[in-house]
Amino acid sequence: LAPDLVNDAVADGKIDFVVMNRPLVADPHLPEKLRSGRIDDVRPCNHCSNCFMSVINPDGFGFCRANPAHTRAFTNEMPEGYEPAKAQVSKRVMVVGGGPAGMEAAAVAAQRGHEVTLYDDKGALGGTLDFAALVKGPHERIADFKEWQKRQLESGGVAVVTGTTVDASLVKSESPDVVVLATGASDPGVMLKPAGSTVVLSMEEAATSEVASPVCIVGENLRALDLANYLLQQGKNVSIVHEGAKEDLAPEQAPWPRAMLISLLEGRGSQIHHGTSNVAVVDGGVSFTTSYGLECTLPAACVVDCEPLVPNDALARELDGICDVIVVGDAETPSNIINAVATGNLKGRQI
Repeated sequence: LAPDLVNDAVADGKIDFVVMNRPLVADPHLPEKLRSGRIDDVRPCNHCSNCFMSVINPDGFGFCRANPAHTRAFTNEMPEGYEPAKAQVSKRVMVVGGGPAGMEAAAVAAQRGHEVTLYDDKGALGGTLDFAALVKGPHERIADFKEWQKRQLESGGVAVVTGTTVDASLVKSESPDVVVLATGASDPGVMLKPAGSTVVLSMEEAATSEVASPVCIVGENLRALDLANYLLQQGKNVSIVHEGAKEDLAPEQAPWPRAMLISLLEGRGSQIHHGTSNVAVVDGGVSFTTSYGLECTLPAACVVDCEPLVPNDALARELDGICDVIVVGDAETPSNIINAVATGNLKGRQI
């Protein structure tokens, strides 16, 4: 956003007016916030194209990653409208996990008038947003969105405690009325075994270290497609092998970016094999059986095992019978940022 640039351009006669689309989906109050000098309060559009899903969805709805109220306000999901209604009784709320779901739930609960404390075991908030920003690149403005969420916590009076692991004993000692569990998901680790000179890495290892090319990614989830694009931008030769059908590749991804990324990979010579079986790492590559029953081996110096994430919800079971527990984001169902923010918002409104 560059309001001074726009105002000067109008004043100098270079333009007559400005047209906005997606930024107003993310924040319908954007013009007023700019007019009143509250630029840091503007909810940033992520350029993720999830709002364009309405073009192809049978139900005609598209959602906004940054603004969960878009297309939900005044529906059965969110009958009170865009702004959370004030709670009749103020409660002490402990939010465990400072990722996008936890920060959203904490901010919304505070808006409703609850006394909210957010805990995270790391030294800083954000959860996997930093990792997502690294893999997806600056275009989606994930880092900006993370900073906006953090500012909402501050302005809403949410107490933030970092570097603290929450367990059942801490919950008992703090005695909150409600615990919001936003502990995310866990990577089950690599299941494939290395062979000869071919190494096997997890997704996080592949995204944060030097990776030898060619690379074969085994998996069909959103992480697999994002990593493929990230490595492709580094000039790596990337291929993908997965068990599902073509339409099963990265179903959590917004349709247009998904189609673009698949076309980009294939256009640059990447092989994507759908419906494979008997996948194994061999010296110098990956062997598998194709959907046609043929035995095939792809050359690979490195194999990335993108196993599906699993909910990190053990604390919910430990707290059974101790207090009310609400599970949000990946701790409930591993998915994507838009789902994490939406569940945090919707369940924060229910407290």
